[in-house]
Amino acid sequence: MAYGIILLPADPGPLTRLSAETARLGDPIMRLGAGAPPHVSVVHAEVSAETAMALWTELTAHHRMDLALRFAGLMFAPIAPGDPYVPEGGVYCGLECVRSAALLELHEAARSWLDAAQAPMLSPSGTRFRPHLTLNVLRAAPSGAVPLPGPLFGTDMRFRAALGRLGPYGTFPEIVATVQPGAAPQDQAGRAGWASGCSSHHSP
Repeated sequence: MAYGIILLPADPGPLTRLSAETARLGDPIMRLGAGAPPHVSVVHAEVSAETAMALWTELTAHHRMDLALRFAGLMFAPIAPGDPYVPEGGVYCGLECVRSAALLELHEAARSWLDAAQAPMLSPSGTRFRPHLTLNVLRAAPSGAVPLPGPLFGTDMRFRAALGRLGPYGTFPEIVATVQPGAAPQDQAGRAGWASGCSSHHSP
């Protein structure tokens, strides 16, 4: 079983709408929506449910889990066949995040804990960590004018951490726990089953 520590936006609406707009540029394999909430991944790992919850408990006890993130640009990139997240290959469309100190600190804390637990990480880590928010996976390169999400650039967006079960194409169809916005580390309590707009299955 694979789980992830992820960051969920306080307001997913603009990101879901941008996913719908960019999905029209090509045949989407995956787009944001029910079962695929917008998120920025901190780390993915192949672990049991018990180990995933132990990591979550450690992070919420010692780290602030609500962050302000800023997007640096919109990116399209080819995905070769055989990719672990998109086996058939395609084209990535997503927003690249600024590598803030708070985000890197949280990533490093999760990575170090998983290393100590000898748990295999699935996502790029350390110097290879590239924070981003996937909007779509397309079957082919986009055609037509690309909508530029101007209002999403140059300003911070609020995100809060969650523990989720990793699904197809890097989605998180099941959110296991999340934190209360603005809570101090010692007060952060995960609420099992919190799933605003999420379902228990993947919907491309």
